[in-house]
Amino acid sequence: METYRVRWTVDVDAESPEDAAQQALEIQRDDENLVTCFRVAPWVPWRHTALPPHEADKWVDIEL
Repeated sequence: METYRVRWTVDVDAESPEDAAQQALEIQRDDENLVTCFRVAPWVPWRHTALPPHEADKWVDIEL
């Protein structure tokens, strides 16, 4: 089994970074959430990162 870094992105208008994070969490937990696009790449444990910028082409966008 491989390990992957999965990113989920949503744009929100907010009063503060904390407010933005709270709104994003509420969107994620909403059963009717329509934001279902993820960016996925293999995790490289010894680098403590997903992929360096020069390997950005290995990221895959997945719409569920």
